[in-house]
Amino acid sequence: FAAAEFATFARAGLFADWAAGQTYAKGYRLAHKGIVYEVMQEVTAIENQPPDAAGMLAVYRPLSVDPETGEEPDGSKEHPFAFLYGMDVTKDSYYSYEGKLWLAKADMPACVWVPGTEGLWQWEEAGAI
Repeated sequence: FAAAEFATFARAGLFADWAAGQTYAKGYRLAHKGIVYEVMQEVTAIENQPPDAAGMLAVYRPLSVDPETGEEPDGSKEHPFAFLYGMDVTKDSYYSYEGKLWLAKADMPACVWVPGTEGLWQWEEAGAI
């Protein structure tokens, strides 16, 4: 499916909610606490290891979905991704975070460095939103 089709699924409630005991294949997309995640490796979900738990970025990766429309932005300056802790960040894409626009200067898989982290060259402030 294309990103736009996944966004349509999210709006229609077609992403299954994460549930302990379920087995999810690599590439499967699911919802947990209002965020869509992609499964990075096959997993049987364990109750105390939901997608947002510490140490789970190797298994579940959060995806940026526009809060207004449910569509996944393209990462352009006009349609930046909303930065989510642990998401895959792509070089030369734009991200919004705390009212500012940021340009990624490097690929950062499972990124735990928030935009604006002091001394971090991988983020460049690109203006206010």
